[in-house]
Amino acid sequence: MMSKRPSASTVFILAVATLPAAVAFVAPSRVACWGTSPASVLHMSTVVEQKKVKKARKIFSFDIPPMPEASPEEVSEALASYEKAVDKMKGKDKTSKALNKEELKVVHQDDHIIVVDKPAGLLCAPDKAGNPSLAAAVFEAFGCESGNVDKMVAHRLGFETSGLVVFARTNKAIANLNTQLRTRKVMKKYEALVCGTVAEAKGEINLALTRDVQALPYVRVYTEEAQEKLIGVIQQFPEEHRQQFMKVEKPSCTEYEVIATGT
Repeated sequence: MMSKRPSASTVFILAVATLPAAVAFVAPSRVACWGTSPASVLHMSTVVEQKKVKKARKIFSFDIPPMPEASPEEVSEALASYEKAVDKMKGKDKTSKALNKEELKVVHQDDHIIVVDKPAGLLCAPDKAGNPSLAAAVFEAFGCESGNVDKMVAHRLGFETSGLVVFARTNKAIANLNTQLRTRKVMKKYEALVCGTVAEAKGEINLALTRDVQALPYVRVYTEEAQEKLIGVIQQFPEEHRQQFMKVEKPSCTEYEVIATGT
């Protein structure tokens, strides 16, 4: 994500996301694609704009149109799909491998932060199951002022995403990193391999995101129809899942640039 108001004093964070090596490899000097459809490598910077909070007026019950109710079959299918996706993610998490200090690729280190190149196929932060993670390896190798690994983690990358991760070593550093991330002063750049073609060499995709009721817990581009269907299903989910998924759409603006194409 890239802030439209960068600060000269901002601590840098650069994340390079690629697909796992088993699927495809992306490097500055080489691009590998799969399938018969043309593929484009995108250099993307995502800007998420915060919503302006407006003073709410009093809403009466007759102002709100009734939401369509999902059938029991739709609810059961969505819940089963979600549980299957979670089980799949947990299965991947179990394959996360522990790293020792010699295996850590440290690209920057000072008294306040450590920047490490995270490989694909590794958890970034500790999970409830106690699987090995990059944060745990960094904590074991370098420690931190608080003595708490959770207070080293300001941001994270996905299990199958490689790239640079910044860990805090001091209480002041974690506070500053959290503030910069929250106020959108941090820039993140990703490289992604995609199928299909992109009409323009560079541009902007300004589309809000919402949960995809057909592929929970993942997200999709927001439409009123999709949101209504999501609410119709989620409102019949168990309470713990309603709290997790019953949220408004999230504004998202992606600035992209095609840096290579292939077939």
